[in-house]
Amino acid sequence: MNIRDVLFTVAALTLLAAPASSRADNLGVQGKTWPIIEIDMRKFLAEQAARVNWSHVENGLSHSAHRYLETLPRRDIPAARTTTTRWIDPAIILSRNILAPKKNAKGQWHWGVLYRKGTRFNPLSVERPIQAMLFFDSASRSQRAFVRAALREYPQRILPVDVDGNDPQPLSKSWGEPVFEATNAMLERFPVFAVPALLYPGSGAERLRLGMTAFGPPYSTAQLAAAWPQLDIPEYAVAQETSNASAQ
Repeated sequence: MNIRDVLFTVAALTLLAAPASSRADNLGVQGKTWPIIEIDMRKFLAEQAARVNWSHVENGLSHSAHRYLETLPRRDIPAARTTTTRWIDPAIILSRNILAPKKNAKGQWHWGVLYRKGTRFNPLSVERPIQAMLFFDSASRSQRAFVRAALREYPQRILPVDVDGNDPQPLSKSWGEPVFEATNAMLERFPVFAVPALLYPGSGAERLRLGMTAFGPPYSTAQLAAAWPQLDIPEYAVAQETSNASAQ
């Protein structure tokens, strides 16, 4: 047997004999110990939240919001010289099936296809808004005065929409009324060719289209009612008329 075989045999015997010669000794407690307990996550989260500087977080969010509004793209939509109306077809082609609860012959409810993908669908056939959007350029003093007068006369029927890209918050705060910002998607969907302009649901032969009427100076709230006669009908009556039309 060579020296390599001898070393291998000694190592093997040592490993086999180890369990028989091992023993357990109590070495005592070394240092401070704590009981093992499960952490209360509610208490942990509350403690972590207490360490957050919420004032700093709120200031950061507020600064971010103001910076976004200050960097909105500026638009240059011309002022209307004369009163002109264009009609917009709001119909869309569905890109997917529209599902809804339906009853089968046994009276049981199940999900079924209400409108199939590729169907041409006009939202005005099922829902008719009782409010109109009044687009305007907040940089124009005369247009601001026109919109302010419209809000006073028709507070529940007119939604003011600023198109020039300025921060609408100061004007909204000054008026005590919400002023909305025209987004690129909104202007692509409903092109505004001149301002001020009212977007409203048509009636009669134009029932399934939207009217976009741009108003030439001098501005008056009478122009709004002339373009959209339903504006002078009480809101509840318009809602009832809409419900009856949808049911037909």
